[in-house]
Amino acid sequence: MVVIATAQPQDTETPAAVETVVTSATVTGTPVPQRTASATATASSVPVPTAPLAVTDLNDFVANYGYPSTATYAQIKIDRIGVDAFVSARTVNQGQAMPDPYGPADVVWYDLSAWGGSLGGSPGVGNAIFAGHYDYAAWVPYAGVRYGPAWSVFVNLRNLVVGDIVEIDKDYLTYRYAVSQVWNVGPEKDTEFWERMWSSDVLVDSVTLYTCGGVFDKATGEYPRRTVVRAERVID
Repeated sequence: MVVIATAQPQDTETPAAVETVVTSATVTGTPVPQRTASATATASSVPVPTAPLAVTDLNDFVANYGYPSTATYAQIKIDRIGVDAFVSARTVNQGQAMPDPYGPADVVWYDLSAWGGSLGGSPGVGNAIFAGHYDYAAWVPYAGVRYGPAWSVFVNLRNLVVGDIVEIDKDYLTYRYAVSQVWNVGPEKDTEFWERMWSSDVLVDSVTLYTCGGVFDKATGEYPRRTVVRAERVID
């Protein structure tokens, strides 16, 4: 019953400065459209680019291209690691893998209601599950540009510690959660672990955040590890 996505961007690679990392949601790189020059009567000495230049800074990307039109579900803030992002909602049907965030900046909340109430939740109810990219190197369709290879919204998720605060703003309410545990897991983690992470059976209203990490494996086109963060509701 594990529904975690495992496919990774074929052209995404951890920047060289990183030695150990976290995990993120997955993405399949969209081929970059090629620009072709129209015929002209006279030859031009100006080179014709084959694709737009890539954006390689997340703040620049957000400032210029914003978020996908679907990012209206909520807003997530994690001051400790500088996250302030809008959230898209994605439905996960029975037997379907968790779909990817749309780009490097947005975070996804997974609607797992089709699983009969046994998985997931929403802010304030059960175990709300969110994912974001660790890094990204692909065409971003809604922005019409290529991003990366560069860091993405959840790059610093691995740096959270117990007690750090996660805030979710939704429907004019702010839900506050304190981190209770952080895992950096590899393929040795079995189905039981993931079912427990996605389960709606929690003692306290919770959120679970995850992203990709480890050292990017060029041979497989995947990151070998995942960072998973559990945070529990704080009632002031």
